[in-house]
Amino acid sequence: ESERTRVLIVDDDASVCAMLRRVFADEHALSFASHGEEALERLRQGDRFDLVLCDLMMPGMSGAELHAEVARRWPGLAASFVFLSGGVFSGDAAAYMRKADIPQLVKPIEPDALREFVRQRIAQLRR
Repeated sequence: ESERTRVLIVDDDASVCAMLRRVFADEHALSFASHGEEALERLRQGDRFDLVLCDLMMPGMSGAELHAEVARRWPGLAASFVFLSGGVFSGDAAAYMRKADIPQLVKPIEPDALREFVRQRIAQLRR
C-alpha cells in the first residue's frame, strides 16, 4: 500500500471541515488550518503536503492571497492547490483564478464527486 496522501484543508467553516473529514479521513492523512496565516505557519514549520484544498473567501488572508504567497515561497506546492468556493467571488479573486489556472470546486460538493476529483488530481500531480 502506498503512503497516504497528505492533504491540507484550509477553511474557516467548521461544517465544511467536518464534511471533508468524513469524506477523506479513511483515504488520506488530513491536516486542517482555519485561515491562511495558520496554513503558512505550518508550512514555515516544515509541514509538507501533497494536496491543498483551500477555501477561496476567508476572513483575513484570502485563498488567492495564500496561494500567491505559497507560489512565491514554495513554488512546487502551489501547483497542488484546489480552491473551494461558494461560486461567487470578487473581481480580484476572479482575476487571480483565471491567471493562476487553479482547479476550483463549487460548494456544496457531492462527496462522491469530490472523492473522484481528488483522486484524479492526485494522480495528475504524481505524473
